[in-house]
Amino acid sequence: MTWQKVDAALASALGEIRDMDVSQFDVTIQTSRTPGPSEKEYLGTLGVPTNSLGTIFTAKVSANDIHALSDKPWVRALRLARKFEVAV
Repeated sequence: MTWQKVDAALASALGEIRDMDVSQFDVTIQTSRTPGPSEKEYLGTLGVPTNSLGTIFTAKVSANDIHALSDKPWVRALRLARKFEVAV
């Protein structure tokens, strides 16, 4: 696990889990460049939609997936996704 890539909120949430496979987190994944075919394929196996040309993706992934993603050299940062509420 490369903790330097994980923000404080996500690190805290990871510290509170009991089951690495069952616990799911909404995360924002920032890559260092637009993912190539092999990176898109890997992200797709995790359920990450990769149909954009950008470097920022949001998905629900397991704690084990977060650990694996943090070790990928092309992943720049992992953040706990923020929930937005509609202002009325």
